[in-house]
Amino acid sequence: MNYLAKTDNLFFITSLPLGAFLISGGLVVLCWSPNVLGNDQITCWALIIPWMLLGPLTYFNLFSSKEFRTEIVLLLTIIIFGIINIVFSDNPARTYPTMRMFLLTGVITLWTSMFLLAGRQPRQLFDWFCCGCLAIIALTEILACYHKSPNAQGLCNIFTLHSIPLGSLIILLSPGPFRLLGAADLKWKAAGCLLLALGVFLITLTGKRSTFWVIVAMCLFWVYFRAGRWSFLAAVALVTVTLLVPKGLNFYKSLHRDIPSHNSIFHRLELYPFSLHVYLKHPVAGIGLRSLTHEKYLADFPRHNSNLQTFQPTVKQLQTFDNMLLTAFVELGTPMTLAYLAKTVFILRRYWQRLRPLARSPGLELYRLLVVLGFAVHSLAYDSMLFPSVNWLFHVQLGILAGYGLNRTPASLT
Repeated sequence: MNYLAKTDNLFFITSLPLGAFLISGGLVVLCWSPNVLGNDQITCWALIIPWMLLGPLTYFNLFSSKEFRTEIVLLLTIIIFGIINIVFSDNPARTYPTMRMFLLTGVITLWTSMFLLAGRQPRQLFDWFCCGCLAIIALTEILACYHKSPNAQGLCNIFTLHSIPLGSLIILLSPGPFRLLGAADLKWKAAGCLLLALGVFLITLTGKRSTFWVIVAMCLFWVYFRAGRWSFLAAVALVTVTLLVPKGLNFYKSLHRDIPSHNSIFHRLELYPFSLHVYLKHPVAGIGLRSLTHEKYLADFPRHNSNLQTFQPTVKQLQTFDNMLLTAFVELGTPMTLAYLAKTVFILRRYWQRLRPLARSPGLELYRLLVVLGFAVHSLAYDSMLFPSVNWLFHVQLGILAGYGLNRTPASLT
């Protein structure tokens, strides 16, 4: 009998690594922020403890089992390319701590979660974990927002650096209250509604349009999977008429660089040719994850918008491409990025096949897929995986998809 077929029976044996996994995850989600503990080394290395505790249960027959062979090979490939990225970085001293964070909150977390959360009980426990974290984050941020100084603007962003990753954090935690909505007891349904309402209200307070569009995209995906193609087309038409057309009619004036919001659009558009310019200089190993050397490539960059005078100083100050895919290709290099994308696509494809037909799949399990797709959309607006809490939660959700339904009878699927 293989490991995954015994997961629920081994729940007591795996409780120690699972407990360590949730404790270390709680530290990352709630404490690894400049406004709480900051880049704490203890929190960073605590992530490897559950991976080590899980070793005696799984790693002896790791490659003899076919269940996770492809994923493990791809994860090991990503780790190897990560080491190469550090060595050939423009600034290895800066790349090392960021790459360490990315691998521990990403690769090692995915490796651990796809084993630990393969069973029904561990998945349910993790969803409760999401409920607790969402309640703490939402209540703290909302209360802090209404008790801040009158001169302060926006949210306090206690758990993240700014409001965009806060939106991702809420979306990635949302499977917790979504599970409560499916409970038979009305009190748990009410609790799920309350948690979702707090999350939506907090997203409203962030004032970030990108997060709002992620929610719209997730709703459209749900309609497409549940109601069919024609209902999906009708929903798209409704969104277009009610949201996009009025905005287009009001946006009749040409973009002007002196308007701050328009200047931001110009800057983001200029980042695409600039990314290509930097990428062509280091297409294999990349310039190094968060090497913070973007300004050295500005000297010979032919700007497409010569009137955008703020581009160079903004690049020097922010050191970001505002898009995770661009960041990956430029900073990680082509081989590592392609290996990561191959791993993600493989997991999603296999999960997709196990859920079909999607119209009759369990609601919570379809929603998990929508969360990952929504996060992918949101990652086009910022370098999402460089935020430890966001990166950890995303890879846990991806790990659940990787371990779901392997060698199980249909009756045991939840």
